[in-house]
Amino acid sequence: ENIVGKQIVWGKEFKGDAFISKPAKIIFKDFDVGKKMKIRFSLTNVSYTFNHFKLLDLDDEFKDFFEITYDKPGRMSAGTSCSILIEFDPKLNKDIVSILPVLSHTGPINIPLECYTKKVVPSISTALIDMGTVVLGDDVQSTCKFLNDGALPTNYHIEEITSLDEFNFDAETNELLVDPVKDMEVKPAMLNYAANDSMKGYSKNKVPFTFRPRQPGKLHRVLKVTFDGSDIEIILTITALSLKVPIYVDKRLIDMKCCVYDKLYRAPVRVRNRGNVALKMQTKVPKELQHALGMFPPMGFVQAADKASGEAGLFVVQMKFR
Repeated sequence: ENIVGKQIVWGKEFKGDAFISKPAKIIFKDFDVGKKMKIRFSLTNVSYTFNHFKLLDLDDEFKDFFEITYDKPGRMSAGTSCSILIEFDPKLNKDIVSILPVLSHTGPINIPLECYTKKVVPSISTALIDMGTVVLGDDVQSTCKFLNDGALPTNYHIEEITSLDEFNFDAETNELLVDPVKDMEVKPAMLNYAANDSMKGYSKNKVPFTFRPRQPGKLHRVLKVTFDGSDIEIILTITALSLKVPIYVDKRLIDMKCCVYDKLYRAPVRVRNRGNVALKMQTKVPKELQHALGMFPPMGFVQAADKASGEAGLFVVQMKFR
């Protein structure tokens, strides 16, 4: 009661912490037992007028691990700082999360004090990789970043835990394949990646995943990623779509609706190419409709998909119906 009191200047009472620490937290990161570490921080008087502070004892459990030295400043005017050196001599390979208690004239202040051992801190950049659409004969590749934000090196391991692939239908039309595939077993070789590799401390690895389909359908794999020295298990899902041919049309149904006899009607047919090279396209009208239906031009080249944007190539054919 005879130490802590109110500070009132010009009729206004100061409230809050009278001293602020820079840095705000005292953190000893990646320490080794028996190896001393030092951090210098400062306490600044942010109250309205003169103030003073006193450093109180740390927790009995680990107060012998720390040594604090500074020149006692006595009464400090507003805005002045005091430099303090804290030395940490770790005796146990154990994390410490505590506070450095400070008592000022206007009340107690707690400065966070944290000490962390070396460890593996793994993560990945995304939990879902959508590899998009790929045509049979081509392959598609996507990259996932594996990160280690800890000081200890580690090895990662990728294990497939679930396969939800569907390769017995044409994904473009959502229809069952007319000719069933003889070997319906999904082989791991369709999706290739490095299942094991090493990582250094505070590093990141770019892990490529390559999908090369052998039949049309959907790829859906669920993988489990583990790291040596860590209990963290990360689930990674990979999806992709494989199609038979690169050529397709935006609209599979062109509806002329109600037509009047002997009148001419037109409709654009937008032919697309999702492949990597330009392809020749040719239209063929059934004999029964050749007197009334025409495609102009009947033949053309559909350019390849744009590599930068991924947009499929476009060739427009005019359908004329009389």
